[in-house]
Amino acid sequence: MEPVIKRRSALRGAAVLAAGAAMPAGAVAAADEFPELTWRASGPAASPPPFRVRIISGIPAVVGYGTIVTLGPVIVQAISDRAFPLLLRTAGYSSLTATVTGTVMVADSRGLSGRLPVTIVFPRVTMPATAVETVLTGTATLTGSPQLPAVRNPGTMTIKAESGAKGAVTVFKDSGVSTSFPTTINLIGPSPVPPVATIEVR
Repeated sequence: MEPVIKRRSALRGAAVLAAGAAMPAGAVAAADEFPELTWRASGPAASPPPFRVRIISGIPAVVGYGTIVTLGPVIVQAISDRAFPLLLRTAGYSSLTATVTGTVMVADSRGLSGRLPVTIVFPRVTMPATAVETVLTGTATLTGSPQLPAVRNPGTMTIKAESGAKGAVTVFKDSGVSTSFPTTINLIGPSPVPPVATIEVR
């Protein structure tokens, strides 16, 4: 499925969730340069405390004007509340996997914007038996073409996550028995939601 681009495909150069482009040395954003968001997951089986979510790597801080950008994986962390592992353990489950599908909005320096679908896959994680924050580390990729055409407009490009993503969670018992259920993922916190990243097009 190709990304949906608004306004005469003016955002052909959206470099969101991109890595591996020709860019100046040291131009990859550090983990502490990405702001944290907050997710609340709710499903038919449970409504756990909110998760803190942040990007760790994979989105460049700078891309070259006119550069063809090859898409690459973005590493995402979802950090649970201290109570979450014990909630699962009390219910008899010891580990889980999750997949989240949603959309990001990308806007360039001229205000032209496009919506791009994204999928985040969190591999199976064993829950601690104590009340501690638990980190789920996943990989986010765009759904569609592995490349985006050249960036067109110099300046700052912003990337925002849209609320209302969908999730599929599978929880496992030590015996190997598993249970799957759908969830809705909503962003909570400041309004409007801050960008998850910015990219300088030079």
